[in-house]
Amino acid sequence: MTEVYTILREFPIFGYAKNTPESLDEPTINAQFVGVANAIAFDANNQPKLTRQHERQLKAIEHAIREQFEDELMNLGGDNLQANLTIIGDLLAAFKHHLESDLLIQDQLDLESLTISGEWLTYWQADAPLPRAKAFQQDVLPNDF
Repeated sequence: MTEVYTILREFPIFGYAKNTPESLDEPTINAQFVGVANAIAFDANNQPKLTRQHERQLKAIEHAIREQFEDELMNLGGDNLQANLTIIGDLLAAFKHHLESDLLIQDQLDLESLTISGEWLTYWQADAPLPRAKAFQQDVLPNDF
């Protein structure tokens, strides 16, 4: 009988999750794969992981998605909530499409779930009282030195 294994992978949207401060919860896409022996390898602790070839393919997909959405992600956080949610939805759909077309193998490696987590900047109300106070403090700050 074939044993089916589960692999969890985290895709940091901006690509630098290891370099962020502890308090910042970077936005991520969490992918859960299920697969069998030829698409799955094992690490030193005997935990399932993607084979080296599939790991390279996944990294190439992640890099391509970051490049494809670079301009949109730079503008994320403006005051148009619908536009921000559209960017996030498009990014997630593109990531799923690339996984399905470039990585998954029928009867060997499947995508079980795809979720998002972290702090996504979807709406910033610049004229609210607290953001105005913060902006004022930042403007006055250089004069304090």
